[in-house]
Amino acid sequence: MEAGASSIFESDPFKDFAQKKFKELLDHDSMHKIIQMREQALEVRHTTQMDSINKMFATNKYSPRTFQNKKIELEKWVRKERENIQMSKKDIEKGWFCTQEFIKRVRAQMEE
Repeated sequence: MEAGASSIFESDPFKDFAQKKFKELLDHDSMHKIIQMREQALEVRHTTQMDSINKMFATNKYSPRTFQNKKIELEKWVRKERENIQMSKKDIEKGWFCTQEFIKRVRAQMEE
């Protein structure tokens, strides 16, 4: 056996797996991508719903009053969803920071 090679019995696959997953979870960019995808999905849904409302009004399936009510209802829903996204973003940031601090403390204790 070569000097740098290790046997299968010396490896710790669970530890390797756990470290890989922690690195993935702690990847700050991936969290931001998820939030951005959620915001984009909300924008797409808002646009398609607004197009649908406008189409219904243009074809006289909605009265002017119903049209205005639907627009207001949609805008309220979009505003609420944006607030939820921002709250989720803050929660994720807080959780990410706490996890980072926890890992730093554990590593410091392991090095002692």
